[in-house]
Amino acid sequence: MSNMSADVRPLVAFEPARVVEAQRLIERVKRCLSTDRKSAEAGLSQLTDLFRSEYCVAPSAERGLSHWQRRRVDQYIEDNLERSIECRFLADLAGLSHSYFAAAFRISFGESPRAHLIRRRLLRARAMMLETRQSLAEIAIGVGFADQAHLTRHFRRLFGDTPAAWRRASELGRPPERYAPWPTTSDVPSVSAA
Repeated sequence: MSNMSADVRPLVAFEPARVVEAQRLIERVKRCLSTDRKSAEAGLSQLTDLFRSEYCVAPSAERGLSHWQRRRVDQYIEDNLERSIECRFLADLAGLSHSYFAAAFRISFGESPRAHLIRRRLLRARAMMLETRQSLAEIAIGVGFADQAHLTRHFRRLFGDTPAAWRRASELGRPPERYAPWPTTSDVPSVSAA
């Protein structure tokens, strides 16, 4: 136990002047609480402002999205791949402006919201090609592309060949390396979850 206490550091360090000011406000609130409720509320408001000014840092796109924002946006994308998803709506989900969201998203995911959405659609389409007998046109519509040609254009760009050629190769066994990246359970969403 004594070894642990040597490694413990305070999570928050207060400036001495702020501590004195906070103590003064707390004493004022305690004095006024029973006699002057309005003054007590004003003191609490000032105390809140003191802590807010000291510890509420303005968000920075340089840090990316917070964990809850990332999870919320990512889950929405996953649950709605077949729909039209606008960046402005995702920004609203995260409670951010469009421009701030786009910058923070890029830092968090390593790609733009649009590129991320397309990649997720392609991964889902690839999983569906492996797991179902649906036509490529049905798969394209099912994952949010306008049509099979739209799917094919993006699929070729990311995987180096057409969906039809990739599907044929996968039916013969593991596709050649030029079709990499081969889907793994970690990067391919389950078709049944869709």
